[in-house]
Amino acid sequence: MLIILSALVALLVISVSLAIYLTVVARNKARLILDDRNNVRHLLNNLPGMAYQAHNLPDWPIILVSEGCEDLTGWSQDAFESSDVLWGKLIHPDDYAHVCEVVERALSNKTIFELEYRIITKNKDVRLVWERGEAVFSMLHNKLIVEGFITDITTVKLVEKEVLSIHAFSDAIVSSVSEGVVTIDHTGLIKSFNNAAQAMFGYTFDEVKNKNIKSLMPSSYADHHDQYLSNYLRNHQANIIGVGRELQAKRKDGSVFAIHLSISEIQSHEKTMFVGLIRDITLQRAAAEQARKHIEQMAHVERLNSLGEMAAGIAHEVSQPLTAISLFSQSGKSLCNSGKFERLPEIFEKVSQHARRAGAVLERMQVMTKQGDRQKELVDCNVLIDDVVKLAESDAKIRNISIKTSRCKSGTHVFVDIVQMQQVMLNLLRNGMEAMEVSKLKNGSTIELRADLISQTPHRPNRQTAVKIAVIDSGCGLSNKMTDKLFTAFSSTKENGMGIGLSISKSILQEHGGRIHYSSNSPAGTVFFFILPVVD
Repeated sequence: MLIILSALVALLVISVSLAIYLTVVARNKARLILDDRNNVRHLLNNLPGMAYQAHNLPDWPIILVSEGCEDLTGWSQDAFESSDVLWGKLIHPDDYAHVCEVVERALSNKTIFELEYRIITKNKDVRLVWERGEAVFSMLHNKLIVEGFITDITTVKLVEKEVLSIHAFSDAIVSSVSEGVVTIDHTGLIKSFNNAAQAMFGYTFDEVKNKNIKSLMPSSYADHHDQYLSNYLRNHQANIIGVGRELQAKRKDGSVFAIHLSISEIQSHEKTMFVGLIRDITLQRAAAEQARKHIEQMAHVERLNSLGEMAAGIAHEVSQPLTAISLFSQSGKSLCNSGKFERLPEIFEKVSQHARRAGAVLERMQVMTKQGDRQKELVDCNVLIDDVVKLAESDAKIRNISIKTSRCKSGTHVFVDIVQMQQVMLNLLRNGMEAMEVSKLKNGSTIELRADLISQTPHRPNRQTAVKIAVIDSGCGLSNKMTDKLFTAFSSTKENGMGIGLSISKSILQEHGGRIHYSSNSPAGTVFFFILPVVD
């Protein structure tokens, strides 16, 4: 009996010890679970949104929710977890049915759901939220519950909408501009092609999308494009990026036309892209050519007019060698009759000299009167001045005026149409001489044609890149009435002038990249001068 009692006592002790052990283990496990729950809650509370567990019942009563619920909805954790506030009651009425449908379908299919919808906050504000959740089995509740995360995307969507609006606005602008806008990537593939480009080239965007830009170029450009683009991406040295230039382009039908192209480099999503702005300059080229021909025609008329006014001087200059030829011919005849043949070579040489002199005068006149296309050429500035002086000398002698020249340093070259440039200088010389004649030469009888090398860059005064050619007279000067319309066509400084000389001169100089100016000369007269770029 005693043995049985001892065994029962031992069994009781073991049972109590086991119960105590199990209690301690359970408490530790509960503490760990609580710690884990607190850690999870702390983590969730730091998320920019609301993590939750909810019953899969109408309006989804909340079981557990993070502190972010108050920032999101204005309602506290206690309000949700006590079911004083039901999540479904916050959903916008217009979105409620859609939310129910999406959640129920996902729970039935045991899949994750994700959707966007509107809620109404405690302050009656409407916010757009994004939710992601799924059904999970809860051992505590012994059933499926809903678990997920909800965050406010109102600001994100507003920004996204604004970005889309800006993109749409930009696309509308690009589509409506008259210039062609083409975007290519770093490999030369076309990524955008606006309406103007489509009309210009004859392609639709779908036809050129992801095609190489070379398809819009004639072979003379296309053959080198890939190498050019590769070189630029490697060392960023280019002749066209950031600047504009005139090129040839090719339409869908194979025809080639003139364009003005400017290219900009942009970074889009960390990728290098190039935007080309293209303008069809076919009509501009045609208009420029028509204007050039018009200027040439007007210049020809002005040259004929000037030569007509210089006829007396020209006749005098030609008559002198002709008279000399006549006299030497008579002398030669007399020598032949008298048998003095030894002097005939001398006579023939003098006749030849005067014939060449007359021929040179007539040749200069012929060049000035000739009409038709001529090419610009490289000419020494001093040679140009000497030739003009020869043309104007006879007219100056009749007026009792002497021409003084001041030349620039030897080897100064300009790239010009020689006849047109002679015309400009001759016009300025004759205007100056006529002004001096009006003043009866009371301020002197010398007119100066002067050339000086100048710098066009103030910060580099020693870099002489242009020549300034001036005609300096001592005439009657210019009145204020004259200066207001000095370079206007059919406005003359002379009583019987045609009024196209200075206007034509201005146009000619602009065609040569030059400019014409004037200033008063001290103590009397006027200085007309123009500036031309020199060629090294």
